[in-house]
Amino acid sequence: MEDINIRLLDLWENTPSRYLNGLMPFFLDLDEIEKHAVTFIGLNPSFSGSGFEKGLRGSDHEGIDIRSFYSFPQSKEFDLGQALDIERTMRMTYPYFKPFRDLLKDTGHAMAHLDLFFVRETSQEVVKKVIIEKSGKLTSFGQSQMNILTAVLDEIEPKAIVVVNALASQIYKQEKGLRFDEDHGCYFTQVSGRNVPTFLSSMLSGQRALDIFSRERLGWHLRKVIKVFS
Repeated sequence: MEDINIRLLDLWENTPSRYLNGLMPFFLDLDEIEKHAVTFIGLNPSFSGSGFEKGLRGSDHEGIDIRSFYSFPQSKEFDLGQALDIERTMRMTYPYFKPFRDLLKDTGHAMAHLDLFFVRETSQEVVKKVIIEKSGKLTSFGQSQMNILTAVLDEIEPKAIVVVNALASQIYKQEKGLRFDEDHGCYFTQVSGRNVPTFLSSMLSGQRALDIFSRERLGWHLRKVIKVFS
């Protein structure tokens, strides 16, 4: 855990401020991320003051000034242990994560969640500007974050990967050099020498979400392929 978070802080400290949105990166606790789980991957962690306020209501962190807490590089309040506990609480309460749990309901499969990039920002258009060059290639900042994600995947060895954002799916396919497997109807990612079934999708919740029937088919397909490769 410490190595990953040190790499993130080092990247932030050596990146021009215009890329960072004035906020700390999203930190990880590898001891708590489920290993050998179905791992859902989004584009980047959203940052909504009202979302945090709602998600932390009734918790030990209720009333925290979340933007001041995560301010980079000047935060006087930031504490890594508290940050990890805040993120733990948000995973349990924030509606964004519910469709992932629903997709795996009654399957016995554990769930994990990551993002391709660690920069906190709600606007996808803003994120695109700092991670993608006009040529379509990742910026150095974006590539460095992808390298960190790859290290995390190697550590947790997911049972399957589901990318749940259309832009994230495009980037993931390009950066990992994925090819569609006609026999199984999905892609495969090389993780620690293993072929991990990989599904590229759009969001499962929100305005641009998959419709309920497409989500149902995704769940069916995911369970079928996992059964073959378990």
